[in-house]
Amino acid sequence: MRRPDRGSRGVYLLELKGHPGRVVNHGDTWQFHGADRVRTLRNPLHLTDLKAKELKGQLERAARTLGMDPRQVPFIKPAVFLHDPGVVSGLDEFQRTSVYGRNDGASGLPKIWDDLLGRPPERESWRITPVIGQRLEPLMQRIGISHSTAHLRFGDDWRLEPRALDAGPGWEDRLAVRDDGSVQESGRVRITWPGRPPPRSNGRRWTVRPASRVGR
Repeated sequence: MRRPDRGSRGVYLLELKGHPGRVVNHGDTWQFHGADRVRTLRNPLHLTDLKAKELKGQLERAARTLGMDPRQVPFIKPAVFLHDPGVVSGLDEFQRTSVYGRNDGASGLPKIWDDLLGRPPERESWRITPVIGQRLEPLMQRIGISHSTAHLRFGDDWRLEPRALDAGPGWEDRLAVRDDGSVQESGRVRITWPGRPPPRSNGRRWTVRPASRVGR
């Protein structure tokens, strides 16, 4: 799974891999040794790099179509995110380049938030300011990329409102509305993260509990 991740640090194309177990490599071939099977794949960074270049090209073409300066399209950097909670890395120093683990995990890899998305940009020209972010929105829409809504589902029966009711360090409250058609019900749901919370687009893990019931 690939997804563009935009933050003040820059724009990244993340390749998400959720395979469990210990990952080792033989050259650029990776093997995930899980409890039930061994999963084998090639290091996905090279293909992700090609996709990042293609994405930048598409955004530049969209900019020309919309009468914008294509030089305003920022650099897009590829990275691989191994997000299974129990993955442990045995990758060598060459294969672990631009590979990250969960911020709350013990993978032995650099952490996706502390060591990548939460750090200052390597170059000031890569920083995504609010103005640059506003320019990117129509370009993303032009090439068919829109905001994901998967994170707004709570189980099969509940839909979370896009805007938070309240938030603090490591948590936020949202209004949840039951939309399975059985009863009219809503509630306030608290979403918490172990450790420091990653940005919204980072495949975060939720611990959800009702904060208060506001209707039935």
